[in-house]
Amino acid sequence: MIQASSQSPSASPGAASGGGFVAPARIGFDNFAAVRRDGETALQSAGTEFVVDLSDLQETNSVTVALLMAWFRLAHAEGKTVRFVGVPAGLMNIIEFSGLSNVLPVTARAAAGDGVEQE
Repeated sequence: MIQASSQSPSASPGAASGGGFVAPARIGFDNFAAVRRDGETALQSAGTEFVVDLSDLQETNSVTVALLMAWFRLAHAEGKTVRFVGVPAGLMNIIEFSGLSNVLPVTARAAAGDGVEQE
């Protein structure tokens, strides 16, 4: 399992030990496909639980929400559970506004006013 504190801000994103994935600092239209593929690869090799650490995420937008939904659907299709941890406040706002806060299993960042930029 991934813990947000186990990943330094300068570490490279990608698969993490224990059946999880560390998201990059930015997810946008230009890197969506690559990040989705890398996350799906990590999900498929994970055990019954897949944890996505979003602690390093610095920019949030609806593309990020679409990516979380894609991983959520894939995990469900494969009979696995997924959790999104370290979710920045800006992304939580988009998830809530989209009516997905009761769908996506998210845990917000501990710090309020985390300074994450929204596009």
